[in-house]
Amino acid sequence: MKCDYIEGRGHCGPRPSVQAETMHQPAMEQTSLFTFVQFNNWANQRLLDQAAALNEEALNEQSPFFDHGTAFQTLCHHFEVEWSWLRAAQGIIRRTSLWDGEPLADLAAIQRFARRFGPELAHYAANLSPGALAEHVDIGTPNGLAPEWVRRADILLHLVNHGTVHRTELAHFLTSKGHSPGELDYLDFAIEAGK
Repeated sequence: MKCDYIEGRGHCGPRPSVQAETMHQPAMEQTSLFTFVQFNNWANQRLLDQAAALNEEALNEQSPFFDHGTAFQTLCHHFEVEWSWLRAAQGIIRRTSLWDGEPLADLAAIQRFARRFGPELAHYAANLSPGALAEHVDIGTPNGLAPEWVRRADILLHLVNHGTVHRTELAHFLTSKGHSPGELDYLDFAIEAGK
């Protein structure tokens, strides 16, 4: 009997190993990266829609669900990191944080920022050539560290993947408060978007 390994569904035979690729790496397909960015924006909006149902007390309640203390602090961190990684992908040396130019003082400010930032991120991702996606960007030197070169596509994939961590924390908390954002899996996005 032949069985292929399927993540989360078991396998027959040895599980495939993941090894560092030292040979040629195929370029990230532009459409795939753009679709992941669209997914990121979709999932962010679903969370913000449900967070709007929370009162100030719930938004600022200390909770073990969060690495950053509260739902509000986690949302601030989440969008600060997205903003920072986009600037890194653009090769912009930043000496300031998002807060210096746009203080996110409350949920309404975060929602306004997200409505502007999501399209900015999508526009950037949609307009990158295969060469620009494969280009290596130094993320160390701008932060006062030794040079550390990573592919621009990997920075943008990290941006989306990092968001998944905090969206999971937020979704768990929101659900505990009776405001579930529903499923936030990529396939749920793809089905809803008709991909």
